[in-house]
Amino acid sequence: MYMKELLIPGWFVVSAMIQLVTTLVFRWWLRQRGVKLISAFVGIPGYLEYVYFEWCRKRGYSITRVLAFRIVFLVNLLIAIRANVPILMGK
Repeated sequence: MYMKELLIPGWFVVSAMIQLVTTLVFRWWLRQRGVKLISAFVGIPGYLEYVYFEWCRKRGYSITRVLAFRIVFLVNLLIAIRANVPILMGK
């Protein structure tokens, strides 16, 4: 196989795993701080960030660092998905 045929799917898998693990860790972190979460909404992009924003606003904390990482991870996953489409379609 060519390097591109291995590298891009590998990038997708790693990106998806990073998104999954960071979501689970972020959910756990919020729950440890007593934040009430609706389990059905946890997988929806933006829900945990919104809950975190509300939690920080009540305490006067900055939301910039955590949200910047979450956005970077999500954009990375979207780019990896876009790069994988031609390979999966056989083009």
